Amino acid sequence: MKRTMIIGALAIIFAALLCVFDPVTVNAKMTIPEDAYEYNGHFYYYYKDAVTWEEAKTVCESLGGHLVVFMDKDEENAIWEYVKNKNAEVWMGLYNTALPDTTFKKMLDFTWKSVNGEKIKYENWADDEPNGRYDVVSQKFDKYATFGDAKTITGNSDDNSGTCWGDRNEEFKTGYVCEWDIYEIVIDYAPKKLKKGKTAVITYTVFDKAGYTKVKKATVTFKSSKKKIATVTKEGKVKGKKKGSCYITLTYKGCSTKVKIKITA
Repeated sequence: MKRTMIIGALAIIFAALLCVFDPVTVNAKMTIPEDAYEYNGHFYYYYKDAVTWEEAKTVCESLGGHLVVFMDKDEENAIWEYVKNKNAEVWMGLYNTALPDTTFKKMLDFTWKSVNGEKIKYENWADDEPNGRYDVVSQKFDKYATFGDAKTITGNSDDNSGTCWGDRNEEFKTGYVCEWDIYEIVIDYAPKKLKKGKTAVITYTVFDKAGYTKVKKATVTFKSSKKKIATVTKEGKVKGKKKGSCYITLTYKGCSTKVKIKITA
């Protein structure tokens, strides 16, 4: 891949926050280091610089990615294997949007969101985390998520549970992992309504956002949320079985999208 230098304002950010590396510009919006770690259709890169959560978020997004967000335990385990010998605690892309309770000096509500807008389907908080703790020195509340070694997150030297998550405040500084979602599935056609007993084929295009090109002969898997309502073949042919609504999910290398189909009588 073509090597390039980051210019302008991005260079200033790198000089202040990042370790030196040779980046790869794969399009105008996405810049991924050559030695980034690849897993299940995504790329990840660990930055050792100790920065705040907001600083880490800014850098990842300036590179066309986002702070890492885990969809399942397998993904978390894979990324931890990648970073575990580099830092015991790392920023991830979850943040608490609730307002702190200034009377009790604690976050009493935990309304967590992900930086990439995806629904949080998997959680691995340590015991007593998230706690929304108030730091009397910084006068800040813990509302940004980290992941890493359980002994570090919990402060318990006897904790051998592996990895877990914790929450830290906006002045805490540590390393972080950026993630780039490489693929995108665009639905070209899917029926909004389909009569019982009838069939229709969902058509789609898979884009490689890194190269900004179409993926030729991409093998996409299909799954119906309610097979009693509608079934779908590996070629994307949907058949109405029973009156009702269901979702058909298309997945390609860790990237997925879904369409809602209503079956009528």
